[in-house]
Amino acid sequence: MLAINKFVSRASIAAVSMAFVASIAVTTPAFAQTPGTLQQLLEQTRTARAQEERENKKREAAFLADRNKQAALLAEARSQLA
Repeated sequence: MLAINKFVSRASIAAVSMAFVASIAVTTPAFAQTPGTLQQLLEQTRTARAQEERENKKREAAFLADRNKQAALLAEARSQLA
């Protein structure tokens, strides 16, 4: 059991690390160019914020779907035990 927990922990850490690096790579290009004016800076900031909001909504939807799936699996397991 301990070996399985170590494997799961290492796999989870690797997955989270990869997701973090990918999220940085996705959001970085919005600020790759130095703005020439305050208006350009404002536009870059708005664009980056909108992109981050879309990504956050996708992550939240995936989280909720996973949570609901896990709840259904738990309910099914409990009903089988009863």
